[in-house]
Amino acid sequence: MRNLLNFSRVSLFAAVMSLVLPLQTFGHDHNSPIHQSMKQLGLLSKQVAATVGDPSQNQANAANAKKMIELFQISFDHASEAVEDFPVNEQSGALLEIQNMINQEIEMASDLEEAFIANDNAAAKLILKKMVDLKEEGHDKYKP
Repeated sequence: MRNLLNFSRVSLFAAVMSLVLPLQTFGHDHNSPIHQSMKQLGLLSKQVAATVGDPSQNQANAANAKKMIELFQISFDHASEAVEDFPVNEQSGALLEIQNMINQEIEMASDLEEAFIANDNAAAKLILKKMVDLKEEGHDKYKP
């Protein structure tokens, strides 16, 4: 009887999880332009963060900052995808806020590029921290 109860609990857990897990990703296309650009931005941010204090990497980091600007622009252009699952009455406000955050990231990425070109690693480190803080704020509020 005990084995039957354990089997029932395991079966119930498996059944519930098979229903819940697909719901967590429902409506979120991980191949969408915004998802792919954000994924690339994450990789570039980690790469820059690993070498932000190394002046010998400033040229490469300036190029990475320029790529970030391009990827943020793609994200801006496809930001409406990020609010598709929001209630209709919240979509426009959320979209404006997300686009505002992305515009701030574009400005900071431009400043980051300039800091690396000027060999100002201290400024680059501060800018990168602000970028990461804003990303975390946006993800806390809007990422599913």
